[in-house]
Amino acid sequence: MKTNHLRTFCLSLMLGLVLYAGAGCKKKEAASDTQPVAAITKEPTPPAAQAKAPAAVSVKPAPDENTIAEGHAFPSLEFASLSGDQVNLANLKGKVVLVDFWATWCGPCLRAMPDLVETYREYHDRGFEIIGISLDKDKSRLENYMQDKGITWQQYYDGLGWNNRMARRFGVSGIPHIVLVDKNGAVHFNTDYEQKKYPLHGVELRNVVAKLCGAPVH
Repeated sequence: MKTNHLRTFCLSLMLGLVLYAGAGCKKKEAASDTQPVAAITKEPTPPAAQAKAPAAVSVKPAPDENTIAEGHAFPSLEFASLSGDQVNLANLKGKVVLVDFWATWCGPCLRAMPDLVETYREYHDRGFEIIGISLDKDKSRLENYMQDKGITWQQYYDGLGWNNRMARRFGVSGIPHIVLVDKNGAVHFNTDYEQKKYPLHGVELRNVVAKLCGAPVH
């Protein structure tokens, strides 16, 4: 009896070992058949097409820091404005900028001002800016005139009249004197009374500004 029980026990033990070994193999096979997520490779996605940046336009440097010359960069221009704001022409690159040397005591300047105000209103949203260089001595008169005529652009003022530092620096001897600077920072137009090159005004002024801003001309 003991021999039969022992034999039966041994047979049961061997069968259990065989079944255990088979179950373990199945788990390994299942693991090998199912590819881990991390191991799944996908075809690389091509980068999205990017718009080509516009080619940089090379601008000839200013002849020197005190000379305004057409076709050259406007010299550095930085100052604290009449309203206390810091103005830097370099920060306006990408915009069309008109620099206006003028004064409230100058009759031709006052006659030209409505054109500037209208042009500013029409093209400011298109990237047009004006910087005023006032040769006034009377600050209150200047501020009152600006408020009355709706002049909202920044003004340089030092109260020195014809001895205005900016006017002397750039050799401005007659006003109104306007300078147009294109989006690349190059001087497009510069007033020159000696050469009878008078300030742009009226439709001519608006058409030049429109063209530089990329807007339809009149």
